Amino acid sequence: AVMKVDAQSPYFVKFEPRSYDLGETLYAAGYPLSKRMGDDLKLTKGMLMSARDDERGWIPKGFLLTDIPVGSGNSGGPIFSESGMLRGLVAGIWFWSEDIPEEAGQMSDNPTAAVSGLEIIKYLDSHQAGLYTIRTGDVKILKSTEIAKFAEKVTVKVECIEYDKR
Repeated sequence: AVMKVDAQSPYFVKFEPRSYDLGETLYAAGYPLSKRMGDDLKLTKGMLMSARDDERGWIPKGFLLTDIPVGSGNSGGPIFSESGMLRGLVAGIWFWSEDIPEEAGQMSDNPTAAVSGLEIIKYLDSHQAGLYTIRTGDVKILKSTEIAKFAEKVTVKVECIEYDKR
């Protein structure tokens, strides 16, 4: 989720403003299945399966398809480029068996749906939010361990809890 926090921090994520490249490497950070896998941040790697974020077939406008492995607890978490810039946010897993009629065919894995970072920039601009920074200048490709260290600084766990109103 994109959040505005009333606190000073040197850590924030810049948006990657370039168009999407089919097959580009992406990383998702989050806290999937934390009750079973622990409360530490998890980082997974995959690639962009489609370089479009327009409406097509079953895919709504503003969404990307990736093959990044995610689980419950990744939703709303960042998807980084190889340079550590924000490319999107995890929206969820697309379970093909639930949405595709049998006659349409099969797919071996369930892709991850992501909200397009470019679509988030458009949304923030249209609401005059002015709450983001875009990458400028040269891009340095980072090692996955560098992306993980950065992700630990900018990714937070948000838990929804229930309480008894009695």
